[in-house]
Amino acid sequence: ESSINPYTGCSHGCSYCYARPSHAYMGLSPGLDFESRIFYKPDAARLLEQELSAKKYVWKRIHIGGNTDPYQPDERDLKITRGVLEVATRFNQPVSVITKSTLITRDLDILGPMAREGLATAFISITTLDRGLARAMEPRASTPQRRLDAIKVLADAGVPVGVGFAPVIPGGITARFAPDRAGSGCRHGVRCDRFRPRRERRPPPGHPQATGPQGRQGRPELNRKRRRSCDL
Repeated sequence: ESSINPYTGCSHGCSYCYARPSHAYMGLSPGLDFESRIFYKPDAARLLEQELSAKKYVWKRIHIGGNTDPYQPDERDLKITRGVLEVATRFNQPVSVITKSTLITRDLDILGPMAREGLATAFISITTLDRGLARAMEPRASTPQRRLDAIKVLADAGVPVGVGFAPVIPGGITARFAPDRAGSGCRHGVRCDRFRPRRERRPPPGHPQATGPQGRQGRPELNRKRRRSCDL
């Protein structure tokens, strides 16, 4: 019912990311800008505490990372997602988290106790077990094996953990790996999965995600990353 996205834009650079068009709302490219010009929300924890303290607040689970990854590389230093979890645990607020990053294991000291109270669930997104294919589709995300390792660490700590299978391209190469992912996930402690087939979508001619100096095709190498604070 509710979600928190500590970041807008994502430096993982996943080619299929459905959140890319959100950068166009700010006059930026859904291609290179989405991966390199990251907005973050430094007041996320404070605003969440304010919301949870309101008398009119209605208890409901909050999902963290439904649009962009809450554990992308900037989180290592900024710790915005961790701040949100710290507020959630103080208020006994149930949360779920989805990520492609092994950085989630850093916050086991929060997620573990929350899980024991039935307040936390984690999902790790694994699109393929093929490292080469993952590198092509998700160039700066954790490798598939490291994600499986993170699943085991979470499960061993008592955190209910599942695998997100999206996107699955029907008849395509990622669909071929779906049974393997399910089996590997179960062996590492997965309790559930989220499956979402991917419909083929192609950007229209001239769309910056398809062509142009900032598009995904023929783009220049990412030589620097810009990070901005945002209170949206």
